[in-house]
Amino acid sequence: FAGLGDMLTQIRQGIASDLKMPITKLFGVSSAGFNSGEDDIENYNSMIEGEVRQKAKPIITSVLKIACQALFGINPEDLTIEFPPLRVLSAEQEENVKDKKFNRLSSMYAQGMFTDQEYAESLKKEGLCEGETEVLLGKREAQAPEPPASFETPTDIVSTQTKVST
Repeated sequence: FAGLGDMLTQIRQGIASDLKMPITKLFGVSSAGFNSGEDDIENYNSMIEGEVRQKAKPIITSVLKIACQALFGINPEDLTIEFPPLRVLSAEQEENVKDKKFNRLSSMYAQGMFTDQEYAESLKKEGLCEGETEVLLGKREAQAPEPPASFETPTDIVSTQTKVST
């Protein structure tokens, strides 16, 4: 029984290799040494995305078209399939992604690359703006917010200081 532990480790590695899955994901074993297992999971996710999902999309699309024809009597031409993401972000990472998307869209809008309605649609599509706005519905143009009434410009402050000192 002295080599039984090594033999079980080799069997696990063989099974994981055949299934193209990391041992950490397949057996729930923590990574050894300084390896956090993050690289293994990333490699696995990219393999699933490239080899499994991309090859499955045409098959799923054709089956869905046949099912729509049989059930509803229609043949949809433009079916798109989206799989859920394999990597789950933490709440902080998700907020960082949303901030970057918002900043990117806002800078494009500020540069005049989007109309008001296109900007609103892009924000809604990315999940950054919820609900129907008047701009999104095309009922009005977007307006820049006005500064508060008590807002003083730097020239007002300088002229006030000059009047007091003279």
